[in-house]
Amino acid sequence: MKKKISLLLVAVVMCILPMISVNAAPVSTNLAEAVAEEIETFGQYDDYADYVKKLKKFDSKSYEPGKGSVKVYIFRGSTCTHCLDAVTYFAQIYPEYKDVIDVVTYEVYNNSENSDLFKNVAEYLGSDSSGVPLLVIGEKYYEGYGESLNSEIEQVIKDYAKDSSTYVDVIEKVLNGEKSDAKAKEEKTNAKIGYIILGVTVLIVVAIIVSRVFSKDEYYDDIEPEEVVEETKEVKKEIKEEPKKTATKKTTKSTTKKTTTTKKTTRSSKK
Repeated sequence: MKKKISLLLVAVVMCILPMISVNAAPVSTNLAEAVAEEIETFGQYDDYADYVKKLKKFDSKSYEPGKGSVKVYIFRGSTCTHCLDAVTYFAQIYPEYKDVIDVVTYEVYNNSENSDLFKNVAEYLGSDSSGVPLLVIGEKYYEGYGESLNSEIEQVIKDYAKDSSTYVDVIEKVLNGEKSDAKAKEEKTNAKIGYIILGVTVLIVVAIIVSRVFSKDEYYDDIEPEEVVEETKEVKKEIKEEPKKTATKKTTKSTTKKTTTTKKTTRSSKK
């Protein structure tokens, strides 16, 4: 009995375990960590020697992560060369903006949680970007990176630094499960449509049931009670008479056989 109970408990646990999902949090890296990772990845290639040289000039010892109020987010891939460009650019301008910006990066190639965050942020922003780098500063975002964006990016940083009240941390909103106004409006509209469809379906089903009930009542109302009684009597009469007819036929056959036997006996006597 104990063995059966143990097996039952094991089966229940095995059924419940797949339903329990452990949501790991995305893993971010600060600018100094991102610089170190880029050096390690691209340091072995001669084609990227210039980038590595610039990255090595970054003063990681005096770096203070989280100091600036304007967060610059970089979604990057470990072997993405354009991401290398972006990290190198921010490493170079950091000394000028160290009191303003806080660079936070998410590596998406080797981390599924970071990849999911990247997709959710892109959706929140209304971006159809499926590649990295994706730069996000407040509600401003840039799909990809090139030197032509440098002046615009720095102007955005300066504007937010001048009036921090206009800065909105989109990534923080997404991490907290918030949705963009457009997405929330879309979900609300879809919910309304769903309720309307459900209501119409219920009304149709109720109408069908009611119509069938009334159609049956009308059918029985059209039949007079006396006709129903007479019809029932006729059916019962036929059922009772059927066995009698069968019995009469059997009796007739039996009588015929006896008569034939009598005739045979008479002929025998004459001989």
